Amino acid sequence: MPEIGQTISHYRIIEKLGQGGMGEVFLAHDTSLDRKVALKFLPDIFSVDPERLARLEREAKLLASLNHPKIAAIYGMEHADGKRFLAMEFVQGDTLAQRIADGPLPVDESLQLCRQIAEGLEAAHEKWIIHRDLKPANVKVTPEGDVKILDFGLARALHDQPATVEMSHSPTITAEMTRAGVILGTAAYMSPEQARGGAVDKRADIWAFGIILFELLTGRSCFSGDTVTDLLAAVVKSQPDWAALPPDTPVPVRQLLQRCLAKDRKQRLRDIADARLEIEAAQTSASVLEPSPTPQATLAAGFWTRKSALVLAGATLVIGMAVAGTIMWRLQATLTTPGVGVVRSLLGVAPAEELNAGGYSWTTAPTAIPGGSRTALAWTPDGRTLVFVGRRGGVQQLYVRALNSEEARPLPGTEGAQIPVVSPDGQWLAFWADGAIRKVPVQGGAVDILVDGMKSQPIGMSWSASGLLIGPQIEGLIERTGIRSVSLVTSGNPPKPATEVQLDETAHILPQWLPGNNAFLYTARRRAYSWSGDRVFAQTVDNGARKELLKDAVDARYVSGYLVFLRRGNLMAVPFDVDRLEVRGDAITLVEHVIQALADTAPANVTGAGQFSVSSTGTLAYVTGQQAGWPDARIVTVNRHGDVLPLATPVKSYGMNVRVDPGGRRIADSVYALTEREIWVYDIERGSLITKLGGGNEVSGNRSWTVDGKRLTFGWIRPDGIREVVWQAADDSASPEKLADTGEPGSWTPDRKELIGVKEYDIWILASIGGAAGPRPIVKSPTRECWPALSPDGHWLAYGSDRSGRYEVLVQPYPGPGPIETVSPGGGDNPVWHPNGKELFFLSPADSEGWRDMMAVAVRADAARPFGPPERLFRFKDTDLRFYSNPFPGYDVAPDGRFFVTQAVPSPRLPPVTQIHLVLNWLEEVKARVQSGK
Repeated sequence: MPEIGQTISHYRIIEKLGQGGMGEVFLAHDTSLDRKVALKFLPDIFSVDPERLARLEREAKLLASLNHPKIAAIYGMEHADGKRFLAMEFVQGDTLAQRIADGPLPVDESLQLCRQIAEGLEAAHEKWIIHRDLKPANVKVTPEGDVKILDFGLARALHDQPATVEMSHSPTITAEMTRAGVILGTAAYMSPEQARGGAVDKRADIWAFGIILFELLTGRSCFSGDTVTDLLAAVVKSQPDWAALPPDTPVPVRQLLQRCLAKDRKQRLRDIADARLEIEAAQTSASVLEPSPTPQATLAAGFWTRKSALVLAGATLVIGMAVAGTIMWRLQATLTTPGVGVVRSLLGVAPAEELNAGGYSWTTAPTAIPGGSRTALAWTPDGRTLVFVGRRGGVQQLYVRALNSEEARPLPGTEGAQIPVVSPDGQWLAFWADGAIRKVPVQGGAVDILVDGMKSQPIGMSWSASGLLIGPQIEGLIERTGIRSVSLVTSGNPPKPATEVQLDETAHILPQWLPGNNAFLYTARRRAYSWSGDRVFAQTVDNGARKELLKDAVDARYVSGYLVFLRRGNLMAVPFDVDRLEVRGDAITLVEHVIQALADTAPANVTGAGQFSVSSTGTLAYVTGQQAGWPDARIVTVNRHGDVLPLATPVKSYGMNVRVDPGGRRIADSVYALTEREIWVYDIERGSLITKLGGGNEVSGNRSWTVDGKRLTFGWIRPDGIREVVWQAADDSASPEKLADTGEPGSWTPDRKELIGVKEYDIWILASIGGAAGPRPIVKSPTRECWPALSPDGHWLAYGSDRSGRYEVLVQPYPGPGPIETVSPGGGDNPVWHPNGKELFFLSPADSEGWRDMMAVAVRADAARPFGPPERLFRFKDTDLRFYSNPFPGYDVAPDGRFFVTQAVPSPRLPPVTQIHLVLNWLEEVKARVQSGK
């Protein structure tokens, strides 16, 4: 190691700062740039292990890309005077370990420090870099109070080896850990999976983050033991002493700690950005405005006294009905008293142990559609009772909360409920569940079916004395479906069309009756997957005449002389003459960041529905939060063992159905934006963008290469609203040419003459070239058929069908006739052929935890039994890898069959919402704001 005062390369050694298993660290002066740096001289193992040194160099290059103010920078890897060392940013200040040694920190200071740690981890995790040895000693606080994370990712760079873990060695980072095969991390901060020697991902960092937050708040170790063995046993089996937390620790922070320190990483917080957002919410919660009411109002203070936790399914909202002594809901005895001031209150979050496993997550809720794609809040007409969709203990159902009650009542028989709406007399609730629209008394009782045959949830409902208005099901977004109406005077009436979708529209959604029941509102979608061009219309019942009211607007509701609507997450209001169906004046923004499914959400969530409800008496309930959006996905390759290998240059992906050209050199993927949707073609080796197709029009999520790889086939919506199936030169050297009027394009026949695709969930020949027969169905039934895949030799057609009650992969001779064979005896979907035609791949159904298997079926020469039994290649989760898609697979196979191309999907960084906002006498504020124009 160097001597004090020695100059190595252009660094003059000043003093020794520390020593550990990762080497010795010295303070040095960089004479070339006149700055202080930290030099980490590496163990001698790197001089004799070329493989380890090469890996370290690769890792150091990656770490050097972490340009973030909360992460100590790596300037470079040097080799001078026979020594290997890293030049790093020198950070002045104390480590958190030194801070904790002096005792616990105040709650606000602890949150401020951990928020900064979360920022740094978030930046690294977005680049797929894991720290693996996060601990207080690796976090410094500058004299200005800024956090710097040290040694980011070096644990992996220095020690990761594909060897069997030796449990007999201490997991503490020491010189002993330069040996391959030893558990990484410092024992007290290791996650249970690290302690067991298991695989490590970013959730190990989240565990260590939780330990640090606990120790900052308590000033004591989270886990302890007399020996390393005892300590590891405590990490794996013991629970932290939650009673040691300061009494003033906010409930959301307690819950955050419990989610970070879940033993089972499947139940642990999935993304550190969620932690950052939770901390920010806890830091700002004390600033919530609760204006004092006027003396005319009689207020009653009600405290939550019962621990429970409910998840609002449409927005994945966690509603704590029991934050004893922490959250108070002010109740107003007379809600309609003139002159009463506006009163704002909040509902808070219950302790994490009350939540069902995974029910708090954006990605594992089994029955909820994330992103607020269906409205989950509804008031009774008198504004005294709030109805919402909740989940507790793994059961999703309707809950009713009266303002003068201390708790919410679950309604038996409403399991799986979505989209609650209240009858005009306030006595009944309508909701969707299990393939039908049902009703139940508000006070509870027998559940009856109103409308059967609703396989998926409608996009909006509204109930009046004239009947029920029903929005289209999710398929209606691409099938040109309008609003339907059902008379409830007699039972068993089928829904009837109430609106007619125009050529420049894709669907009508989110209906709302207007007073008098002679007219109603709805939102007209201009594009299936984008809000661009959305408009709000009013339509009369008697003659079907409609009038455009608002542009760039979604989900309008009428309340006491105003239209309240959403515009990209902003809740807005504008005066409205309900008799003339006319908007009067300009709209103003009233509330920002109301949760709303916007255009860059997954297609099933592009509804625009907002999480708010206004009673006729002017009581508002709403939910704020980050808007749902496409996760920051990356195109990756996955080998036949399930190993994920990112492209050399990271490529973001915002669509689905990645397609590889026949030569294996290019990838076609769709990119979604708020106002357009295009196809981007990438170089698969370099990860660089080659060209864009579609001319800025909205293009289909499904596309296919022609057999020669010269063109791409896709569907699109022209500027005039007309839908077409087209093909276009992959190099954008020519304009798109029309092939068919409608449908989702799949694969071409080997002779390049016919295009197979999906139309209304049947399998069709969509287009024919060179005089072949015209469009025609080839697999048509009352059930759903999708994922058609023609074998490379053109002899077999594989597809998925739910004719048995679940999706199976079927194969039949093409063009036929011949027997149909089921090749997925346990169920399956998304079949894709190996380019050599000797294998057929498909996905198994997801299990209860969301795991799927990539299956392979051998194609044999045996004419009697041409398909072998399915064999599992590897397991994956839809939340991590986007192999699944519909009606065409979300993955493709490389020409040599050695790897698959798909998307890696980091956990959506959408935080769990921790409160519902309640505003009593909100109309008083609306009137004042509209009149002032502010």
